[in-house]
Amino acid sequence: MKSQITTKTISGKSTDEEKHQSHFEERIQSGERIEPKGWMPERFRKQLTRMISQHAHSEVIGMYPEGNWITRAPTLRRKLGLLAKVQDECGHGLYLYCAAETLGVDRNDLFEELLDGKAKYSSIFNYPTLSWADIGVIGWLVDGAAIINQTPLAKCSYGPYARAMKHICKEESFHL
Repeated sequence: MKSQITTKTISGKSTDEEKHQSHFEERIQSGERIEPKGWMPERFRKQLTRMISQHAHSEVIGMYPEGNWITRAPTLRRKLGLLAKVQDECGHGLYLYCAAETLGVDRNDLFEELLDGKAKYSSIFNYPTLSWADIGVIGWLVDGAAIINQTPLAKCSYGPYARAMKHICKEESFHL
């Protein structure tokens, strides 16, 4: 039986691992998308999982400020508009949780972390919506900022996240 010897470099990584890392970086530099079954460094996977889950949590929590006004909206038309927007935000969370699952995490675990207060989300959604005017401000400022901040993510290096962001950005533009 032969024993396999892995050559270690000064950095402590094997030459195979360095080759994977080098190829990974070349792919990103050339604008290629990284797909779930492709090799990626563990640190990249962890950071991507953290970022996507935080984004998903923000979409889900983002339903509440406007959702609280559905029954108090001044007209039926406004109620229907809020219902549609809240439904879209829920869908955005779903797109993002699905993208996170491609990294090997379980959606239920991510959601439990959110419910237990262990996960982060955008703190803008902690402010109360005390008047109907607050709903307009959310639509103008929060959705406007989301479009500006999220549009570049549709061109990110991780395929499932980029594809989810294309759908989300189209809907966010509609919200505005």
